[in-house]
Amino acid sequence: MNLASIVTNAVDHVQSGNVALQTAKSLQKKSRKCMMISIILILIIALIIVLSILKPWKK
Repeated sequence: MNLASIVTNAVDHVQSGNVALQTAKSLQKKSRKCMMISIILILIIALIIVLSILKPWKK
């Protein structure tokens, strides 16, 4: 192997690493968004359950 092929090989690895990092960043952002939506839905459901148990409007 000569130096040029080693450098070319390293450049290819760095570029594929950058693509993998961008993909991971995108997946993490989507995952975080889904988690926040899930937490908000769970809090809303819990609030509805608590309010239905307490029934403050029937006092």
